[in-house]
Amino acid sequence: ITFEASGGKLGAGPKTLTCNILGTVECLHLTMETTTSLGNIVCNLENGGTLTIDDDLTLICAGAAADTDVMLDAGTTTGTSNVLNLGGLLIGADGFDGVIDMGTAGKSTFNFNGAAPQTIKMGDPSDLRYSDIKVSNTSNASLGSNVSTTNLTGGITVSVGAVFDDNGFSNDFIGDMINSGTF
Repeated sequence: ITFEASGGKLGAGPKTLTCNILGTVECLHLTMETTTSLGNIVCNLENGGTLTIDDDLTLICAGAAADTDVMLDAGTTTGTSNVLNLGGLLIGADGFDGVIDMGTAGKSTFNFNGAAPQTIKMGDPSDLRYSDIKVSNTSNASLGSNVSTTNLTGGITVSVGAVFDDNGFSNDFIGDMINSGTF
């Protein structure tokens, strides 16, 4: 699935494409891209919605667009138990290309469930905030940098058969570390 916002032709001012995921949606990859400050893309996980991306999630803000013009949001939406399953790489959400806000503890789960190694990005909390992290990756999901209480508002769960590597970083988070796999 590719969402692209390039502004609009119906009149002056920003144009926003909003996608609300209320049930279950599965796709091979998801690309959210805007090429102008007049185009905004917002994808909301709501009321227990589940988004499963088998491969990569890519956020791109090109040209004059601000990183807040592309947003995957489960933090300000309604309901809890929202789930984002990612089987590939997380590209963007790095201070320049998009925002992912999974909300406060208990709001949602970001599940790294790939079959190949994955990096769990941390970054500026205004660009990337996890509620709870689940590792279901049987190859290896490893931290890309330190975890802080502003990046991760909940806990980390390592599923049976999953492999998690903290890469020796100094980590500080509020929730529990539940390990049923390899850590």
